[in-house]
Amino acid sequence: MIGYEIRELPSFIMEVPNLRVLDIRRTSIVTLPEEFIKLTTLESFYCKTRAIPEVLCHMPNLKEFHYDYFTPIKQLPPSIDKLFSKGFIDIMEVGEFLSLSQ
Repeated sequence: MIGYEIRELPSFIMEVPNLRVLDIRRTSIVTLPEEFIKLTTLESFYCKTRAIPEVLCHMPNLKEFHYDYFTPIKQLPPSIDKLFSKGFIDIMEVGEFLSLSQ
């Protein structure tokens, strides 16, 4: 998806069958809806959200997570270990973490 004017993930994305790769870095999307968990076939995700969403830790087929943002990650989800154990995690240009979820 390319378009800085896109501020939230369009709902039809959650209905795309067999979606394997999603890149929202070149949008203005900074949060993900809870329905994101419906993307059960998603294998690679690229984003620039300000927090790593908890939902990513529970995506069954996610193997690659690419995070690219120029401000610090403000929050890590409690289940971050599940995300790191899934495969390739690429966190670029984030500076320091501001807080960890309890």
